[in-house]
Amino acid sequence: MMRIKKDFVLREVCGKNVIMCEGLKAIDFRKILALNKSAAWLWKEAKAQGDFTVESLTARLCEEYDVTAEEARSSVADILEKWDKEGVIEKRSRGETPARSEDIDKVFRINITR
Repeated sequence: MMRIKKDFVLREVCGKNVIMCEGLKAIDFRKILALNKSAAWLWKEAKAQGDFTVESLTARLCEEYDVTAEEARSSVADILEKWDKEGVIEKRSRGETPARSEDIDKVFRINITR
């Protein structure tokens, strides 16, 4: 199971989808996470699901876009790996509580394109 960390939100800024950190940890505006349209859709779906898995997002991606399950799974796994590396999602076991906002210490910049 994975979950988007509490203080990270998707916003549209100057026509671009960006993930930002809200609150006191967001003071450094030089770094943001920019997403293309399908990555932003995937972020919204992950947020809506709350606790999500590669499989749950893959299923939704196949329903929304004309892609094979193999293509969808590869794309989902790739983007989740990048989000995990950048620290905007957390992996957890069932029943485990999410990290506190104090645990989030930076905002990131990465362009994810397909």
